[in-house]
Amino acid sequence: MKVLLVYNRYRHRVHGEEVVVDSTLQLLRERGVDASLHVRSSEGLADAGLKKAAAAIASIYNPASRRRLSAELATLRPDVVHAHNLYPWISPSALIAAKRAGVPVVMTVHHYGLTCPVLTHFREGRPCTDCLTGSEFSCVRHNCRNSIVESSLYALRTAVARRMRWFMDHVAVFIALSEFSKRQLVSAGFAADRIMVRPNMLNPLTSAGTNTPVAGGGYVAYIGRITVEKGVDLLCDAANRANLPLRVAGDTSGWPGLTAKYDRGVEFDGILHGEALISFYRNARFVVVPSRWWEVCPLVVLEAMHLGVPVLAARIGGLPEMVEDGVSGLLFEPDNCRDLADKMQRLWNDAPLRSRLIAAAQHRIRQKYDAAPYFSDLMSIYSRARENSAGGGGPVLRG
Repeated sequence: MKVLLVYNRYRHRVHGEEVVVDSTLQLLRERGVDASLHVRSSEGLADAGLKKAAAAIASIYNPASRRRLSAELATLRPDVVHAHNLYPWISPSALIAAKRAGVPVVMTVHHYGLTCPVLTHFREGRPCTDCLTGSEFSCVRHNCRNSIVESSLYALRTAVARRMRWFMDHVAVFIALSEFSKRQLVSAGFAADRIMVRPNMLNPLTSAGTNTPVAGGGYVAYIGRITVEKGVDLLCDAANRANLPLRVAGDTSGWPGLTAKYDRGVEFDGILHGEALISFYRNARFVVVPSRWWEVCPLVVLEAMHLGVPVLAARIGGLPEMVEDGVSGLLFEPDNCRDLADKMQRLWNDAPLRSRLIAAAQHRIRQKYDAAPYFSDLMSIYSRARENSAGGGGPVLRG
């Protein structure tokens, strides 16, 4: 089988979605699939005003990108196109190119970009459904990008894609990373029978490390983006309330006031990679995922579980599907500092509980998130996409 992965890299290379794309490409090749990657990059857009504006306009529909991909499809002649993020440079024009080439498209839905102009369904500190149940131009009314021009362009590209049915009619199978994500797509009008739930695979970076359970680390850990929707400030408050040491791994440059506010009791380690990241995991007593937004399928949960570190996560989005409360981890009520602090103290002090959670979590990793079941499911999804495209109950495509 020949597969062409299509992906627009983000401005910042430290991103879970990018890890998934690169890991999928590597896995396919290791298992004998003739896999290639069609990639564009958004690096450099943050500080380039004109280029950023051009990218926003191109994201609506990019004819040059369509021609570029069409030429690659003619040369490679893949059996399946596996699309990931298409914004901004690739745009939905990639779906038109694949349709015209007669190649079925599988699309992994990593975020909420099909139903929310800013990808997160998060506004003013809490989940937002305005664009899910109403007009995308709520993004303009609320100025969700903190720029009327940007908010308008983001809303426009989402509205155009929905009205033209570019995703609905040009994707044979969607891969939702959680049942929660699938429900959001269905509520927005996407056909349930064309959405298959297949969570992310464990990151090979950490799967190469030892997974011997941790006897007890010296701090509470956070790994990820340093943003409001990720709830890092909530975790810092809870750690201070519980009087527990907290270490945070991630880029704080987008939130400079955070390190000054929590200059005691919280250590900020910056971005970690490779062995330094594995060591950071393994020296923690447990990892907290304190998100306020509807998390989809964060790799940090899988990495911690595999490496033998318990997980305490917010009961929100797809997280309860990954962390079974009291069995493979603990859950707390979203944005509830007291509940988070109480659960942190409980997990910190109860070594037998940590051991039980780790054992169940590692069993779950082997059963659901390892490379073997992921590859098997991916091959089944590709086969289904080809059947749908051939007329076995799939969508009616229009260019």
